[in-house]
Amino acid sequence: MTALANKKQSSHERWGYRRFTLSSGTRSYENGAACLDLATGEVVPAISAMGLIFIGTFAESVDATLAAKNVNVRLGLEKELEWWANGSAIVATDAGKICFFEDDATVSLLAVGPVAGRIWAVGADGVLVEKLPHVAEASPVFDLPAFSANAIALAAVIHGGVYNVPATGAASTITLPATPPDGIEATFVADGVLNDETVTYRDATGPTALTTALTASKRHVVKVVSAGGIWHASAYMSP
Repeated sequence: MTALANKKQSSHERWGYRRFTLSSGTRSYENGAACLDLATGEVVPAISAMGLIFIGTFAESVDATLAAKNVNVRLGLEKELEWWANGSAIVATDAGKICFFEDDATVSLLAVGPVAGRIWAVGADGVLVEKLPHVAEASPVFDLPAFSANAIALAAVIHGGVYNVPATGAASTITLPATPPDGIEATFVADGVLNDETVTYRDATGPTALTTALTASKRHVVKVVSAGGIWHASAYMSP
């Protein structure tokens, strides 16, 4: 998308009560805990499972055991949201995910810019995003963009983020952004299958290699920390 060249029309919404899609095969009960399923963008009753975000309580009892139905949810604390342009084909099923600024008018799912917030709706007006005081109580997990010419150069690293390394096509490098603010910590992980070529981590301030070429087809974890305007890294590989 294109960055702003003039003022943007403000498009705020405030939600305290909202109608969502209740997932097929479930049943809501009034005043029961409602969760947003990050895999589908639909709501479900709270259960002991990963990938769910508690959003409020059901305002009505609805039987969706045979087919998905609409259900009203009380959100508790009022949510302040803003419409932004859609820069990476964000779709309705991405509701609940964290998005990032691509420029001063556009959001994307790619974790290469500052955190914009949590996605709540997608439509003709773009992407409706809630600004968050923090990203999540657990560390957020992001997929890095694909390697280009066997390299990834990151414009930003989110504090506390866990980054999945994508498929390599040859000996590859991941370059961390220059002159980072002090105190940023993040973790990069490779699954040992996608990284079937070596991966080296570098600091754009130099550039200086922070790690050796980490062995291909091994699971690895790289912890990075910024201090004194440069990056420091510690790497571990599976046997």
